[in-house]
Amino acid sequence: MKLFGKYRNTKTNEDYIVGIIDSKGSGGGHIQGEEYWTISFSLYVWYEKDKKISDTPLYVFKKVEHSKVKGFMDKVKKESTVKIRIKKPMKNNRVELIDVEGTDFHDDVLQPYLDEIKREVTYHDENLGTLIYDKSVEWFSKNIQWCSNNTKLVFNTKDINELKIMIKEYSEVLKNHAKWDENAREFAALRLLNLKNDFWLDIDEEELTHSDFVNRIGLECLSIKSDGALTFWFEDGDIFAGHVIIVEANVNGEFIDAEMAG
Repeated sequence: MKLFGKYRNTKTNEDYIVGIIDSKGSGGGHIQGEEYWTISFSLYVWYEKDKKISDTPLYVFKKVEHSKVKGFMDKVKKESTVKIRIKKPMKNNRVELIDVEGTDFHDDVLQPYLDEIKREVTYHDENLGTLIYDKSVEWFSKNIQWCSNNTKLVFNTKDINELKIMIKEYSEVLKNHAKWDENAREFAALRLLNLKNDFWLDIDEEELTHSDFVNRIGLECLSIKSDGALTFWFEDGDIFAGHVIIVEANVNGEFIDAEMAG
């Protein structure tokens, strides 16, 4: 593909950029009441005609009809090369997209950066095993056996040194997971049982007991933050028609809130 061999754009308010879409890929959204959606992505690294690499993230956006959002997102993939035509000028590392001219092609200049962004990042802990870093959400995670559930354990950090500290600080939670699991379930039932029985009973469904509530939910994910916060994400056992149950706590053993969401 000829990227800048013959620079065929003669409009002074347009330009071409070649780059790599970051690990978060593309997205779309709109404000209620507006006719058009905004589709967007960010370039991890990029260059213009001079082929001088910039590693300052560049936010790219365009207004489109709703019917075109999915097609755009299917075309523009995370961690891949892209050539775009854009409107000038570029402001505050943001630029408006005119069109996507090419995707997922080989580029000698960008290839080392593409190899870098695709490289898997892991950390091995002698007790937990290997945690994998997800660049799209900037966290380390792994699946663990939590009581009788296969549960996703998430550490919300992108820094390995901070990860090491978090693993040490939260080791007691993981060691005593059965007690934490019991307390989180009990707290969820305490906060949400009345909501179930008052508003979420099916026709001919009997009221749920506290024990029923506790035994029907199962932990899908435990999310850990560096500030001491814990978030338990429970599968609801069809108590709330498949919604998730979220319990907020902290490393000191204090349970703060519980809600049905999703």
